[in-house]
Amino acid sequence: MSTFPHISSKIKELLEKADHIDELANNLQTDLNTRQEVLKEYQSWYRASLALLNQHSVSGVDEFEKAYGGSGNDIGYYLTCIGRQPYRTNYITHFKRNFEIQVALLFSLPAVLETRRYSYLKELSAGVSLSELNEAQVVFNSGFERAAGVIARVALEGFVKTLFKINIGTSPIPKFDQCIIELKKSKVIEERHRKHLAELYGLGSACAHPGSTITNSEVQRLIDEARFVINTLP
Repeated sequence: MSTFPHISSKIKELLEKADHIDELANNLQTDLNTRQEVLKEYQSWYRASLALLNQHSVSGVDEFEKAYGGSGNDIGYYLTCIGRQPYRTNYITHFKRNFEIQVALLFSLPAVLETRRYSYLKELSAGVSLSELNEAQVVFNSGFERAAGVIARVALEGFVKTLFKINIGTSPIPKFDQCIIELKKSKVIEERHRKHLAELYGLGSACAHPGSTITNSEVQRLIDEARFVINTLP
């Protein structure tokens, strides 16, 4: 949860409060006087948790609300009926089951946000790299083929390093060759991807060295295949 310190702190607070509510619910079997405290604590917890889920547009909000009320077999109904005998134990059990569903949904929020953050980072990086490849194509069409190849290499390198940061995250980020080795080890990419990326990067590096031999068709292939890779890698 460390990526979102403010949210993490709030969720930790709500999960601790959920543990307290669960303890109070356990006591309802022998001490019905705690029922009002359970109602008060739960209502406060529910509203704060629902607001947090809605704030971040998390899927599962409908299920969270359904567990609270509206189905006839929900928390609102069970809390109302807890005072009745001989079914008090059943009502407490059903309350706790529905409450567990809500707690689980809240607990999943950091993972959902982290996944969403990774998706945004990848999309942003892909957008930047594809824009750089468009620039490389313009430069290529203007007759500066080697410069175009260098730009394409920079675009590819930036995207691969973002993939590394998202999926592995160690700092500092290593050089390109080591990045793709580690991505393969972590099963983010396959060996065929690693070889292809290494080949494309090699073409870009050749463009950066005047003594290296590289054809215009190879530079064009670098631009085209780098674009394909960025659009298709996981």
